[in-house]
Amino acid sequence: MSHILIAGLGDLGTGLAEQLMAGGHRISAIRRGTQAPSGVELYSQDLTEGAAMLPPDPVDLLVIIMTPSEYSEEGYLQAYVRAPLTCWNRWDASSRCRRWCLCPVVRCSAIWKGGR
Repeated sequence: MSHILIAGLGDLGTGLAEQLMAGGHRISAIRRGTQAPSGVELYSQDLTEGAAMLPPDPVDLLVIIMTPSEYSEEGYLQAYVRAPLTCWNRWDASSRCRRWCLCPVVRCSAIWKGGR
């Protein structure tokens, strides 16, 4: 069983979390909101404002699936550059993450919902 941290628990992150938990993995997550699937250890915060709360123990994989809060140049910079760097720098400084994966997704939630 791996401990996986998902930064960005929107539609895609929630689906990923549910699939990974079904496979027996331990899931922690970061999102701006306060809702998470049962069994997910949630650290509710906005990574564009810093990474104040992180799991206290090491994770095997950090998956970053950010969605911009606005669809503008500034929104994309915050979601795809600044927030992942904030998260990664915090984890890198503590050496508590073994691997990471950045998943830049542009307006995927609109496509995802439209395809259901």
